[in-house]
Amino acid sequence: MDTPMPNNKPTGELQRVCGDVNAGQQELQRRWEYLAEAQKLSHSGIFAWKVSSGMLEWSDETYRILGFTRETNPTLDLVFDRIHPEDRGRLLEIRDVATREGIDLDVEHRLLMPNGDIRYLHVVAHAGRHSSDNREYIGIVSDITERKRAEQERQALSRDLKRATPDLKKRNESHMWATGSGILRRVRSSGLTRPIASSGSNRKNVSWT
Repeated sequence: MDTPMPNNKPTGELQRVCGDVNAGQQELQRRWEYLAEAQKLSHSGIFAWKVSSGMLEWSDETYRILGFTRETNPTLDLVFDRIHPEDRGRLLEIRDVATREGIDLDVEHRLLMPNGDIRYLHVVAHAGRHSSDNREYIGIVSDITERKRAEQERQALSRDLKRATPDLKKRNESHMWATGSGILRRVRSSGLTRPIASSGSNRKNVSWT
């Protein structure tokens, strides 16, 4: 009696499926690495906020921007404790409206870091729903500190120039007057301003040379 040969087709099919899964995982990992690098270059991080549970999820760059270690469990209380006191009330109001109405967010605010440094952030987020009672925000937080400081420096320079302009104008006018007076004195002392009578006429035509 002949022994039936084992059917290797299922095994081959399983290997093909496993190979596809591994290739897909590698591609996904590669894309996540690209995304993480892009976040670093743009100083922007990704976050998710599930409104009903209050649960937050942060990308690595979001942890860095907010100044927390990767081991920290993100919560809204941690975030609001780090928001600048002058901005905190405004952000609490925005949070309450977002919780009730699901509005999209486009907000700039400051962080007061533990070492006293101030960071400027720009937050943009869109509200979606998985179900009627499960609203979730997906958004981007960007560190715009360098841009804000550059704007502040330009504004300070502009204010200084406006304050200095009247003084510069007065000094320029005084310099022009002094320069003109000096030239006139030299011209007069040289005798070039004496009137010269034209010959051949009883009338004196005066010319200035």
